[in-house]
Amino acid sequence: DAAVAALPGELIDRGYLGWLGAYAPMGTQQLGWSKEELVAHANSFASELLARTPAPAVDRQAAAKLGLVGVRGLVLRGTSLSCFSVAGASAPRHKGRSALG
Repeated sequence: DAAVAALPGELIDRGYLGWLGAYAPMGTQQLGWSKEELVAHANSFASELLARTPAPAVDRQAAAKLGLVGVRGLVLRGTSLSCFSVAGASAPRHKGRSALG
């Protein structure tokens, strides 16, 4: 645990993306996982082995190459949810009126 905690965050992010890249084709075809199950397994890998909760955010372009954009549980970097950024400081901000007033 101490060794993983000492790893740079960028390395952990790359490990998570590498896991997704390795298992995306195999997981959905050979293992019979749905895309949601694949992401759930990747998130378990992130939390149990990489000690990263929530799972690292993935660049939208990388997720698109893996066919994972829009899959529940996958956090995309640079996207926003309403007016709050999910991940990444450069995410576009909502400029309209708030539903709260």
